[in-house]
Amino acid sequence: MIARIFWIAVLAAPVLPAAMAYLDASGRLMYRAGIATRIVETRRTYEPCLSPDSRWLVYARDEPGTNRAIVRYDAENRRNVDLRVGLARSPKLSPDGSRIAYLELVDRKWQVWLMDPASPKDAAPLWTGNIATLHGWTPDGRSVLAMDDKTLLWISPEGRPARSIAIAEVYGPELQWMSSDRVRVHPHNPDVALLSAYYRQTPKGAPADEMELLSGVFVVNLKAKTRRPVTGAEVFGGAAEWSPEGDEIYFTRREPSGRKAVYATPANGVGMRRVIAGSEAVVSSQAELFRGFYVFHSRQNTFQPCGSKDVLWVRARAETLVRLESGYHEHAGPSGSVYVEMRGFRREKAADGFAAQFAGQFFVTDLMTLRARQPGDCR
Repeated sequence: MIARIFWIAVLAAPVLPAAMAYLDASGRLMYRAGIATRIVETRRTYEPCLSPDSRWLVYARDEPGTNRAIVRYDAENRRNVDLRVGLARSPKLSPDGSRIAYLELVDRKWQVWLMDPASPKDAAPLWTGNIATLHGWTPDGRSVLAMDDKTLLWISPEGRPARSIAIAEVYGPELQWMSSDRVRVHPHNPDVALLSAYYRQTPKGAPADEMELLSGVFVVNLKAKTRRPVTGAEVFGGAAEWSPEGDEIYFTRREPSGRKAVYATPANGVGMRRVIAGSEAVVSSQAELFRGFYVFHSRQNTFQPCGSKDVLWVRARAETLVRLESGYHEHAGPSGSVYVEMRGFRREKAADGFAAQFAGQFFVTDLMTLRARQPGDCR
């Protein structure tokens, strides 16, 4: 008799990054890690920026009058700290989380300032020229990327220009510059960047906004001065961000209904998927593929990855847990475990409950294969 193998189909829900910050449909700033979603801020916020390790989130928040607060959110302790309140905007975390670059209005000019989050009162100017847009740090942490109305600038932490490109060469003849545009350097290739910008002429039949303009997402080769559209004239897209690995692009799409949603597409721009309702998403590391052994009973819901001695407590969406449990009861047999292939990510040990007895937690984003154990599994 041939043993039946129980295969779990890919879930209809999209594979989510390990952590994500975004504005939900009502404008609240949200932080999502694994299967847990938290409200960070209910007041109006701008330009969230998430650290690569998912712990720190910085953003700007409206204050009375024309002031804004620069705020840092500690995801581990679920705590917001106001670092700066005044004529400030566009906070950007350095890759190691040790510095925040932001714009401060001084002498009627938006200047680039640097702040140590541990000592915000000692913030100091980095670049005193007038800047329209602060795009963030380069992935190596050696420059801050900013833009005035004519030039894209790389500014060193010592306040010197490290590189510059004329905006006209970045945008070409088909795109127009606005201060709300966004440029993001590729995580592994300093000569490639994402550009979110408006077309000069709206193509006929395109999904334009209230200003009758179309916004698009483009991959720009900064050395060759070429642009490749990611979204195309049939999609209104903006606020684009790379995934940490640079293999996916997340962007805000204005859907035909007029509502906004976060979409993701492979870096080559072939195919796209809807991730979540909302906008302005920033993400940390992607879920990875794991193989190993799963066990379920009254006090255990665990996964041991291949090649590891650690046994991890499993967390997942309710429908995924039901599939894991039913598959386990059908296929566990004398071994007491089943073989699984899952996408997900590991997190720290739980603080309480049954989960606290194990080495860590494993958040499942995608369950693909569950079957009886076979000789050679995990080799």
